[in-house]
Amino acid sequence: MVNALSLLERWTGKAAFLAEAGVPVDPTGAPLPPAPGTVPVKLPPADVLEARGRALITGNPVAVNALFVSGDGMERSTRPVRILKVVRAWNAYRQMLLFYGVKAIASYLSAYGIHYGYFAAQVPAKVSLGWVNMGGQLVPESKVDGLRASIRTGLIGSWAGIHEQYEIWWQAYPRDRAENAYAALRLVTGLETISPEKWNGLLDEALKIRAYIEEQVYITKKKDYTNAFRGITYRNDAERDAVLGKVEDNAFIKTAARESAAFREMVAAVRA
Repeated sequence: MVNALSLLERWTGKAAFLAEAGVPVDPTGAPLPPAPGTVPVKLPPADVLEARGRALITGNPVAVNALFVSGDGMERSTRPVRILKVVRAWNAYRQMLLFYGVKAIASYLSAYGIHYGYFAAQVPAKVSLGWVNMGGQLVPESKVDGLRASIRTGLIGSWAGIHEQYEIWWQAYPRDRAENAYAALRLVTGLETISPEKWNGLLDEALKIRAYIEEQVYITKKKDYTNAFRGITYRNDAERDAVLGKVEDNAFIKTAARESAAFREMVAAVRA
């Protein structure tokens, strides 16, 4: 998701830059490749494009919708690939990261009885978002690099030593995950330090996202009862209910409701 946000911003910034440079486009609006013998337009660095794209997405979504935002490298083909719902996708990824960040930190605070202010004061100034899947165990990339270095230098020279390192990683996982979540919230908010007041605001945002998830579960399952094409397999509503049960009794809907209730309870307990 972090990479997806960066790509959407970069591609949007690139599209805006090419449009302003007057690059010719085809009938679909896609920028044309440079004509033979012409000098290609020189693009700014990636970070500059991302900053421009982010400013457009957050400040002028109408302008973004009018751009031909190309998804570079998405196909093994020379045809242009257009990203249609850039702003909606960017906001969706941001919401996913926000929800992950809040939920992971809240779970950690709740499980260990830690106050938010105490936790936030101990988070390092720089926390990498890069993690590695080590055979099903997720580990911060810096720790994996450290293991490689220890193997190269002979500090760890046996499988037993490597397995011991895995156990150390596992013991540190809850804290590492909480710090990773804090880094995700830094990315989402653009703040290096998330104050208690801001944390409470993020909790409120996460509650709205959790309510939206529960609502979408209900809407999705209700389609089994309201979609005419799904209903043609039953003679009447009574027969459908005999097979599927009442929509309110659906196991997924009940699970979503229980998870929402538990989330609300946890949020209330970890406010700063």
